[in-house]
Amino acid sequence: MFHENILRSMKEKSRNVVRFQTHAQTVPDDSGLLGHFCMTVAHRIFSNKVHSELESVVSRVPYLHLRSLPTWHSRTSSWSLCLKVPQPILAADRITKPSDNHESKYKSRSQFITKVILKDGQISLMGEGSPSIAGSLTVKPSDGHLINSYNCDLEDLPMMLLQQVASQVIHWLHEEALVLGMNVTRDFLCLYFDLDQGETLGLVAHVDPEDSYGCISWYLTVDHPTEDGKMSADNPELEKRRFLGYLSLEVLYSTLMDLINMCSTGVHH
Repeated sequence: MFHENILRSMKEKSRNVVRFQTHAQTVPDDSGLLGHFCMTVAHRIFSNKVHSELESVVSRVPYLHLRSLPTWHSRTSSWSLCLKVPQPILAADRITKPSDNHESKYKSRSQFITKVILKDGQISLMGEGSPSIAGSLTVKPSDGHLINSYNCDLEDLPMMLLQQVASQVIHWLHEEALVLGMNVTRDFLCLYFDLDQGETLGLVAHVDPEDSYGCISWYLTVDHPTEDGKMSADNPELEKRRFLGYLSLEVLYSTLMDLINMCSTGVHH
């Protein structure tokens, strides 16, 4: 009855008002409290859908934690996804040392935060420690604590979140490798190691929101350049990409240490 008698008439009234409004004008809010109530109900319905998508992602990524944040506004909802990273194995030797300008040289991170904000039907993401795809190609290690902010729709929300989280994991591993003195590079979803024979070893994150096992899986890639710079014929493409599985952060850190040992000793596998 509410929909038939009130909500429909309000929509018709809104359409009539819009017809006589220019693009530079705003539609007056003549509906008052009733209009605010209708928009609040619409927001609550959409907010439940967003929350359901967030729970679906978090349930398949064990190192993510979802929190609902208070906004004190009926048409604004907010959540945070917390990525808690384990303390490094060499934590005892990683006490922050003040530099010449009395600033700490290194501080081990404990978590990365991604915020999801829903305001009047618009979904916004803000993630720390994860530069954008374009910025990650030129970003310096010291610039990694910038906030990456962008908008998305409900359909793309799981993919955007998973990419954000995977890139934060790459950022964390990159920081750890730099502290250990390795010459490593990274892009949005991959960490690269240079081997002695001119080969490049890559730890790659693969994101799939439809993957019921874990959403984020990991691959190891090896590039074997030949003298003319082309791919070697005796190394098929399938052998250059090894599936590592759905790794926990602890296993990823152990894998990082293994890769560092391999690069430092120059062992060819």
